[in-house]
Amino acid sequence: MDFIFMLTRNDRTIQDADCVVDAACDLGVRHIGFKDVGVPPATMRELVANIRHRGAVCYLEVVSTTPETARQSLAIGRALGFDRILGGTDLGAARQILGDLGGYFPFPGRPVGHPTRLDGSATLVAQHSAAALAAGCGGVDLLAYRAS
Repeated sequence: MDFIFMLTRNDRTIQDADCVVDAACDLGVRHIGFKDVGVPPATMRELVANIRHRGAVCYLEVVSTTPETARQSLAIGRALGFDRILGGTDLGAARQILGDLGGYFPFPGRPVGHPTRLDGSATLVAQHSAAALAAGCGGVDLLAYRAS
C-alpha cells in the first residue's frame, strides 16, 4: 500500500504547495497529490512538473461537485499529465476523456458536498467498486473516514 501525501486543506489545494513538495520529497515521500480546486491550472502545471522532477508519482483528486466541472477536471488531469486521477464517478466520461482507465480511481458510493463525504450503503460501495474494476480502473478512492 502506498501513502499519498495530499497538498490540501479543507478539500482545496494549499497556496504554498510547491514549497511543501520539496519538504515532503526531502523526507522520502514518493506519492504526492492535490485537488482540482484551490489553485489555477498554471500552478497545477508547475506542481506536476516539480513533483515529477523530484521523482514522485503525481495524483490529482477530482472534488468537483457537478458533472460538467468533473469532466473539466478530468480533462485538466489528462492535459497536465498526472500519473493518477482520483475521484469523480462517471466512468463513461472518464473513459471518453482519459481513454485507458488504469490510472483512474473513481469514488464508489455517492460522494456529496464539499468537503466531500461518502453516502450510500456498503452494498452500493461494493457494487460501484466492482463496476470500476470491471471497467479497467486501477482501483477506487474510498472516502471511508468521511462515510455518513
